[in-house]
Amino acid sequence: MRSALLATARAMEDWREAAQGALAPTPAELLRLRQSLQANRATLTLWQRRLQFWQGIRRVVFWLKDRFY
Repeated sequence: MRSALLATARAMEDWREAAQGALAPTPAELLRLRQSLQANRATLTLWQRRLQFWQGIRRVVFWLKDRFY
């Protein structure tokens, strides 16, 4: 019984090591992920600037409405 448990534990450890190696990202994948993150950051910055612009326009409209009506 003990030898069967040791063999099972050893087999599970071998599978764990094999899975870690197989699932580890390659340098090319890491580079692609980094580039994707940089592109997403640039897109997010662009949309934040657009939002700020339109919020500014909205503030001016409300100010004009309050001032002249």
